[in-house]
Amino acid sequence: AVDRSGRVVIANEPQTDVQPRPTGDAMVFSTFDPASRVFANHVVPTSTGAPRAVATRPAAAGVGGADIADVQIVEGPRGEQLAFTSMAPYNGWDVTERGVYPALTVLDETPAGWSPDVGRRFTAAELERAGGAGEIVCARRIPATGELIADCGGIAEIDTLPRSGYLAATQYFGHPETGQTNGMIVVLDPAGRVAAALPYPRTVDVDGREITVRPREVDADPTSTHDDERFLVIFDVDPDPARGVQPAFAAQEFRYVASRSAIEAVSKPFTTGGTVHGRRAGTETALYDRRGNLWLVDSAPGSLSGGRTSVYRPGAGRQRLQVGACAADVASVSTGWGSACAPDATTDATLDAGGPVRSLSDDAARGRVIAVTMGGAVVSITDDLRTSVLVLPLNQLGDRSRLSIAPRKGALDRARDALWLPIQQLQTASTCAAWPCPPRPLDQWLVRLDLSRL
Repeated sequence: AVDRSGRVVIANEPQTDVQPRPTGDAMVFSTFDPASRVFANHVVPTSTGAPRAVATRPAAAGVGGADIADVQIVEGPRGEQLAFTSMAPYNGWDVTERGVYPALTVLDETPAGWSPDVGRRFTAAELERAGGAGEIVCARRIPATGELIADCGGIAEIDTLPRSGYLAATQYFGHPETGQTNGMIVVLDPAGRVAAALPYPRTVDVDGREITVRPREVDADPTSTHDDERFLVIFDVDPDPARGVQPAFAAQEFRYVASRSAIEAVSKPFTTGGTVHGRRAGTETALYDRRGNLWLVDSAPGSLSGGRTSVYRPGAGRQRLQVGACAADVASVSTGWGSACAPDATTDATLDAGGPVRSLSDDAARGRVIAVTMGGAVVSITDDLRTSVLVLPLNQLGDRSRLSIAPRKGALDRARDALWLPIQQLQTASTCAAWPCPPRPLDQWLVRLDLSRL
């Protein structure tokens, strides 16, 4: 994320790219101030004030800490606030001694920038006790260590709803011990309360087989109105080992109705109906632009092949996905999983452009969307689908035939006409054949793209 002053805030995660498989011993967010050229790491303490926490079970090999799953700049009562979540704020240490990390953190801006000591940190237990839907989302469980703890089931990505200022969020893991294996759709109040939750029900795919789906990405519509704050969720789907296939990921539009503290489905869980090299495509990532257009990028299930980019226009009365084959089914929000929902327009610009798209940004000043693929292709797509491509020289950073180096989600600095793009290096099979892996110093990069020259 980028704050008003131009500081870049980076959410840090394990080198495994899997949040519950840590490769460190702390919870850290990073900042970079382009004006002073100062980069800093900020250690977030646990609920007992411990700066580090390491799992005590032998299988964990001395790693622990917590990830930061997603980060947002939100407008608070006294100006900007920095909000971030953690999918795995507890990783198997002594809770009495070390406490737990926050599931949700909301920090206040200071003249010197962002400090983990200025603001509020909400553990799963605090969210559970705060009322609302907290008891549902952050239910209690007994982990392998035998201590009864609250667990928010893996709060993953967040995005700010434009009217209420609340955070639309996804719960990735759910609570299998209670039968809730498909996770939940959640709305969080930055003041530390779960405002609403929608447990995602049993799901059957287009072939009639039951599947386990995991809400991952969430994208809010900036043109939303009060009591109709729209957001899109993209679901990961667990592989089907019996058939040896990876089902396609689907997307679904929801709305938050603040007056009733309710989350409602607007569309069926759908795909674009497109294909990638003859295979039925799933959805990889999405974005609502400043006009309410919904951009969706396809991918081939179970592969690193990128697909086409589709656009759904809002139309009269914002009936983007509320009609015909797209409209939500009244029987259940999961009914019609994977329904083909035809877009208004499609471009091949991201097909075979270096793998799936990892970042989508709205360059509103120029009427275009900027997509960045795993392979480093920066694809500019205008509203009328004219395209141009710049390829980042990622091969200059290392031998990518044996190193895992790829862009992640970028953030726009509109005031300075720039896109900041983190380039992440992960451990590979050569350095981490099987988790747990000891942490290793790995180069990471931050790229600034000058939008006026792109």
